Amino acid sequence: MRAVGEQAVVESLHTLYGLTSRLTLDGVGAAPVLEASRWEAAGLYVDEMSMPCRFSFEVDEFPMFAVTYLESGRIETRSGGLGVNAGPGQAWAPCDPGAGYQGRLDTMDARTVSLPVDRLRAAAGYPPDDETPLHLHALMPLTAVLHERWGAMVRYADEVVSGGRVAPLVADTVARLVAVTALDVFPSSFAPPGPGGRGPGAVGPAAVRRAVDHIHDHAARALTLADLAQAAGVTGRALQYGFARHLNTSPMAYLRRVRLERAHAELAVAEHGDGTTVAAVAARWGWTNPSHFTAAYRRAYVTAPSRTLHDDALPLSTMRTPGTGRAPVSKGPRGERR
Repeated sequence: MRAVGEQAVVESLHTLYGLTSRLTLDGVGAAPVLEASRWEAAGLYVDEMSMPCRFSFEVDEFPMFAVTYLESGRIETRSGGLGVNAGPGQAWAPCDPGAGYQGRLDTMDARTVSLPVDRLRAAAGYPPDDETPLHLHALMPLTAVLHERWGAMVRYADEVVSGGRVAPLVADTVARLVAVTALDVFPSSFAPPGPGGRGPGAVGPAAVRRAVDHIHDHAARALTLADLAQAAGVTGRALQYGFARHLNTSPMAYLRRVRLERAHAELAVAEHGDGTTVAAVAARWGWTNPSHFTAAYRRAYVTAPSRTLHDDALPLSTMRTPGTGRAPVSKGPRGERR
């Protein structure tokens, strides 16, 4: 996309971000210019954007959650009582989803990721019918380390989704990674459970078992923490505490383990010449990077996935499997199941 002139730039930004409210550019000096490339996967948008001009702006309402990582240039924005002045190597969010903002931009080159608010809330474990607001407490990460963490994440997401067709579970994994990273690096009203702390109400083994069963029955589908919590009949945060207490892991880590088991089984039964590849199996089960899949596979099975695929002489008994069955869930006090 390339747009030159105030009207063309305004229309392009409306198209890119679904802006239906007033957006004005003024004090531009020279005609504003926008050059942008966009990739989409599982509701996540990754934009590479260049705006070699200066202008001020005002947006009445921004419908999505978005974060921009500046490669060059500067931007000043204010939303409600929050403000930010960002430069190269820094990330900024313009506002809370659904809020408005105003500011000024100076010759920006940047990568922007945006996703529906529901996707962010699902990553936080909010049930679909929960209307608890999710507010940002700052429009920037608070430390240089967190800025770089976001920059590394968005470069990775850009690399994955811009490389062509993306497998469904890979697309879901990348979108979830963006949402989880945003919750990690931006101060907000979301507070993750602390290790060893008390959860929001006791979650017994029966609730954890319902989530475990849902994972095993639907591992090939895109699943969020909110999906698992709904299946278990508890909140997302409560389910995280329950998994930590009864299984010493998290719901999403358990899901990754089950998917690794499915990938192992698929590699083990593949026939020579049937076209099966390690990369294709890894992508089908949600791994965005084949080398990361190989590392996880080696930790679990003490061998490379390529050897499982190609070496018929390799006895399965030599592999340290994480278990093909469902994880045992201990009974609570006095044996009750909740």
